[in-house]
Amino acid sequence: MLKEKRTLLTLVGAALSAVTAVLYAVFYGAANTSMNSMSWPAFGVLLVGAAAALVLLFVLKRPDIGACVAAVCHLSAFMLAIYAFYPYISAAVVGIDSTWEVTFFVVMALFLAGLVVNDLAAMMGLPFKGLPVKIALPVCLFLFGAIMAGGVIANENAPQISSALKTPSFVEISTGDPNEDTQYYKSAYQNLDELMAAGRDKAEEAMAEGIVLLRNANNALPLGNGERKISLFGVSSVDPVYGGTGSGNVDTSSAPTWRDAFERNSAFQVNGGLWDWYSAAEQEGYRRTTGSTGPGVTGAKSIGEAPWSAVKGANGSTFAQYGDAAVVIISRLGGEGSDMPRGTLALSQLDDVDGSQGDTDSGDYLRLSPREKDLLLGLKAEKDAGTIKKIVVLLNFANQVEADFIDDESYSIDACLWIGTPGQVGMYAVADVLSGAVNPSGRLSATFWRTHDQNPSMANFGATPYAGADGIINTDGSPQQDRYYVVYQEGIYLGYRYTESRYEDYVMGTPKTGTFQYADAVSFPFGYGLSYSDFAYSNFKVEKSGSGADAAYTVTVDVTNNGSLSGKEVVQIYLQKPYGSYNKENHVEAASVELVGFAKTELLDPGKTQTVSVTVLERQFASYDSENAKTYVVVDGDYYLTAAKDAHDAVNNILAQKGFSPESTDNRMDIPGNAALVSDAVTLALDQDTFSTSGATGAAITNQFEYADWNKYENRGSDEVTYMSRSDWEGTTPKNWSDGVVLHWNAQIAIDQDSLGRQGETKLPTVSDEYPQYDTFKDGEVLSLIDLRVNEDGTEIPYDDPRWDTLLNQLSWEDFTDMIPSGMRRTAPIVSINKKETLDHNGPSGLTQPYSSGPIGLAATTNDPNKNSKAMCYPSGGILAATFNVDLLYDVGDLIGEDALWAGYSGLYGPGSNIQRTPYSGRNFEYYSEDGYLSGMICAYECAAMEGHGLYVYNKHVGLNDQEDLRRGICTWANEQSIREIYMRAFELPITIAGTQYERDGESITLKGASSVMLAFNRMGLHWSGMQKGMVTNFLRDECGMTGIVVTDMWYGTASPYMNLPALLVAGGNLVDGIMDTAHLDASKPGTGHADVAWAMREAMHRILYTVVHSNAMNGISAHTRIEKVTPWWQTAILAARISTGALTLACLAWCVIKIKKQSPKKASN
Repeated sequence: MLKEKRTLLTLVGAALSAVTAVLYAVFYGAANTSMNSMSWPAFGVLLVGAAAALVLLFVLKRPDIGACVAAVCHLSAFMLAIYAFYPYISAAVVGIDSTWEVTFFVVMALFLAGLVVNDLAAMMGLPFKGLPVKIALPVCLFLFGAIMAGGVIANENAPQISSALKTPSFVEISTGDPNEDTQYYKSAYQNLDELMAAGRDKAEEAMAEGIVLLRNANNALPLGNGERKISLFGVSSVDPVYGGTGSGNVDTSSAPTWRDAFERNSAFQVNGGLWDWYSAAEQEGYRRTTGSTGPGVTGAKSIGEAPWSAVKGANGSTFAQYGDAAVVIISRLGGEGSDMPRGTLALSQLDDVDGSQGDTDSGDYLRLSPREKDLLLGLKAEKDAGTIKKIVVLLNFANQVEADFIDDESYSIDACLWIGTPGQVGMYAVADVLSGAVNPSGRLSATFWRTHDQNPSMANFGATPYAGADGIINTDGSPQQDRYYVVYQEGIYLGYRYTESRYEDYVMGTPKTGTFQYADAVSFPFGYGLSYSDFAYSNFKVEKSGSGADAAYTVTVDVTNNGSLSGKEVVQIYLQKPYGSYNKENHVEAASVELVGFAKTELLDPGKTQTVSVTVLERQFASYDSENAKTYVVVDGDYYLTAAKDAHDAVNNILAQKGFSPESTDNRMDIPGNAALVSDAVTLALDQDTFSTSGATGAAITNQFEYADWNKYENRGSDEVTYMSRSDWEGTTPKNWSDGVVLHWNAQIAIDQDSLGRQGETKLPTVSDEYPQYDTFKDGEVLSLIDLRVNEDGTEIPYDDPRWDTLLNQLSWEDFTDMIPSGMRRTAPIVSINKKETLDHNGPSGLTQPYSSGPIGLAATTNDPNKNSKAMCYPSGGILAATFNVDLLYDVGDLIGEDALWAGYSGLYGPGSNIQRTPYSGRNFEYYSEDGYLSGMICAYECAAMEGHGLYVYNKHVGLNDQEDLRRGICTWANEQSIREIYMRAFELPITIAGTQYERDGESITLKGASSVMLAFNRMGLHWSGMQKGMVTNFLRDECGMTGIVVTDMWYGTASPYMNLPALLVAGGNLVDGIMDTAHLDASKPGTGHADVAWAMREAMHRILYTVVHSNAMNGISAHTRIEKVTPWWQTAILAARISTGALTLACLAWCVIKIKKQSPKKASN
């Protein structure tokens, strides 16, 4: 009977091994999945074990040995598979581009079932009696195997584990003068109490200056002292959106509720009964919900709102008592990984995808839902009945909901404010605006569309599969991202550049403009915002100074507060370039107006006047000509500068200067402009030379982004992209969302996509040049990194100083391979040059980790009692940009830099410098604006202050990462003019501001430029952004003058197979935000014929070390400091576990041998 059971179990075990191998290969080997989790060695070992077991069972009649072989093979295969699965498992745990899949659990269940059955068969086959040892042996084998495999995985991720456990992997040993001052970057704060208080105050101030008052009918706001009994309506009154999901998530543990904010200092009395009703568990079903919208992506699944009948039925009796104002909060949540749902047109879809369930209007997340409309209609009825006096709407989102309802008399909204996402403390500022303690001064950083179907960018937004492409869906249901594309067909006509340009052409009767009703498209233009005061402009002047590349225009205007309340005003300076024959012949587009300067007044008391001065460089007059001159050109014709209150005001001013009025245009012109606020025409001749070199570096400027323009792709076939053009609005503007560009797939596209190599490959041409030197010391001299910081006179040692070559020659090949592929939120230590490990982390809206994160931070080294607190999270990027206040953003950056000193951060992944290309872009909460200039200037001052604290800033994500859907690998196509004038401008300005003299509070500060960037996941054209030398080296470094690190976005296991490390390095990239096997660089070792990669690695190391030596990471380091590696306790524990489980396994084997020997004589005597 025992033999029969053993035989059966051996047979079942072998079958399970075979089935596991087959299904593993089917699910992960033969299938296309978003991550490669296939281990072919595991597959082979499983089949070998199964085959050996069957041979031993049926041929050699030794089921006992067959069972043991199958058990060992199955265990080995399981460990190999776990190693292959671990990137997927860790990605699914943290929810980054991966999610738990049924196939994974099926395969794991088969592996575990096979382990149990094979182990039972092996136990029964052991030729002796004694259950304890039969159980102990497989258990010890399993533990030993698990600890061995787990130890390998853990050691590959050692830096992250040590960081999480706050266990340093190095120690600093100083033998110098203990009184030497080595705090190169000092904090202005004595403790975290002081710093955190300053952060709260500044975040509230930033929110106060960024809130935009959109509507204020009959001066409904501010609410007077006798109008402070209010009711808060909407589920978002108790479930607000503070930030967004993903890397910019907000710690809300200390954030106020709306009730907290309004009742601070007894400013308002909030309807407690209504608040409690919304807060009750019974109403949680009405709240918005989130869920999986794709592999590893969490997004909105419903809008959520309580039915008006339920709200009134339970609370109607309280409305009159708290009826001074009904404050309605309308919220939308955006975040990393997915864009906003819009029916079936986006990858992410709401549960109510077609509106049939009553939660949405046609499944569109950015339209009012039926229940939200019913809420507003119900409040209108209460207002008509006299129960409530005013309706105030707060728009709590970074992704703009269609604004057609705001002035709809059906809802009778008295006041409306856009408040973005407020971060940790911004709600207090909202209450202050409503009470009048703060006079709103924010101006829209993006156009507010009346309805989004009027936005031409939407026709080519999202992810479209190449026509005729096969395999567009992987077998796991995920899209095959190589096969999808997006085209920026609008060119430069993004947001207000489209609406104001087509409006002007329509007003002037320009041919091929078609009918364009501005009021049907735009509810509130870019730059728009109301105040409680009335500001008048006068004495407008423009004076030119300098000549050639140094020519500039100083625009001055007097701003007078004619209102009764103190307030601030934003002066916006717009430029109109000519659009003439040169433009049309050479496809050089020019918008009717573009923002070229801005300034914010001080707080002006009623009756006070301030003269505002803004400098505009003539370099800003140049347009990029990618077809003819292939550089920046000044087109011949008339240029105009105007001071305006928003973009629409600007174009009307210029129309007035040209002699147009509503009367002369049959009211196509909607309001009169003010010609007194427009310069005389500045007439310039065609100039293709003056601005053809970089103002920052002197490098020649020429085409660097042709690879991203489909029309420049030689294997495109007959497809052609027709970009939008003022020369033919009717013929080039998409008619609707379905009128996008169609590109056809061909086999050559796949070949060209992989021409530079996929992950793990080295496809670069062989270069047999001389390799760099390694482990070489000049005259016995040994340099430490600190020796390359400053000269004896305190001046900074430049990047090209010969001493850098001496230092780099000292390094070993292993130093390079330890550093470059293993930069997941850090730079690695190098003991030989006394470089310690640095901590880099996320922070588009402020630091996201506790102050205790970094062992070298002041919070840790001073053991501050608040060290486990988190730093301030500031309002969304759009709100920061809406302040139009660079001084304020410098202060915000200053405090983030201080936070970094206390948290031990040396590098910050942020701010987000991508463009809000459409309202549906998932990460708009991180990004500043639809305008490259505003984005760039706001970011520039924020970054300059951070860099001043020794915090190197990685502006992200360069380039063209302006959507989330299929961000990993989607082909993004755009023309060079739009790339340079909009999308790269936001990255360029924070770099080129370096060296600018900034006057602040009587002090002259030399600004530092943003030192570093983070790459995007997407392709630009056919190749990943990190493999584009034209952008990484020729543009960012040679043209802009960027000195620091180019880091990848998170290189997570096999989730990005289109990303190639050697190609990244040769393009000018430096560091991998991930932990990669150094085998990726084996093909470039000395003597392999890839000296180009080796030299690129040397340049990458140079960039990394140069950045680190000028960062706060050097605090505490002197010429007498040694860095020594130490083994963290957890690695010691793993080693001890390996030894102990190995010893136990050997002991069990010895026990088995002894048992067998003892049993053998008995068996022989029988």
